[in-house]
Amino acid sequence: MGEEQALDELARLLAAPMPRTDRLMWLKEQFDKGAEWCRSTLHDEQAAKDTEDMAERYMCVCESCDKYPELDPVSVFEGWLLGEELGSPYETRRQAASHMLADVRRLDRE
Repeated sequence: MGEEQALDELARLLAAPMPRTDRLMWLKEQFDKGAEWCRSTLHDEQAAKDTEDMAERYMCVCESCDKYPELDPVSVFEGWLLGEELGSPYETRRQAASHMLADVRRLDRE
């Protein structure tokens, strides 16, 4: 799939209102794709591991928010990512958090 087709598909998905579960799974897929991209294109195993670690944290946030339906896990995770982006002493974790924040913000522009 070309970049233009991928962007068209993303625009189509974002234009349609997504149920909460679909939004959460879409975001998890984006994180998985980001980790694979770091591994295959950049050949940066550490960036891929950081992205996978944060994606795992995202799933933990989703599980925790299931107990509190009034909380939006995407917003909670966005706050956690901001903390990682600003507070991590490791450059690869800050970069991974920054890329993941971009995915989160793109999802919220529906």
